[in-house]
Parts: sequence; C-alpha cells; structure tokens
Amino acid sequence: MANVDRKRWQYCQIETSSSNTSVLRQFFPDRAPVVYELHENWPSMLGKLGDQGWEMVSAFPSESGRSRSPVTYVFKRPLGVAGTQSQSAPADYPASDEPPDPEPPDFEPLRGI
Repeated sequence: MANVDRKRWQYCQIETSSSNTSVLRQFFPDRAPVVYELHENWPSMLGKLGDQGWEMVSAFPSESGRSRSPVTYVFKRPLGVAGTQSQSAPADYPASDEPPDPEPPDFEPLRGI
C-alpha cells in the first residue's frame, strides 16, 4: 500500500449571539484553546478569516444559551500553508504562534499557525 500523507488542520470557531457579543476560539494541538470575546466586530472577523486562509466547514445552531438564536461557525485551514503566517499578522506586530492579548475590540487574533 502506498504511503498517504494526511493533511493536518488547524481549527477555530466563532459562536455568535444576538447581543452583539461573540466568542472566537482558536484550537491548537499542543495547548488549550485561546478564547476571545468579539463585540460588534465579529462580521469583519469573518472576512479576516477568509483572508488568512480559513475555510468555513460548518455552521449550526448552538446550545450554549448565550442568546435566543446563537449560531456556531467552524473553520479550518491546513497547517503549514505557505503565506498564512505573514498574511495573518498585522504590519505592526511580528507573526508568532501566540495570538495577541484581546484588548482592543478590532484586534486580529489569528496571527500564527
């Protein structure tokens, strides 16, 4: 049987709510997920995810009780995709495996792979 290289993926999700507060979780194979609260900027985050190579693979109603009709969006991108690290870092921050602290509401958390 031939050797088959399996693609490895990186995952994140955005859980929305009707209160203009959403949660973004970025998952890593070797540590706990990084969690950010997104306020009214979560729709713009969807565009940033696409620019950074993330592909939406699922959307479903969430049972978290955060609002009347929350939806969870799940995204994936291949690990080690060329160019995603430099594209995902803002010009004034170096790319790294660690996302920045989520202080300003317009932050771009998904910097590293």
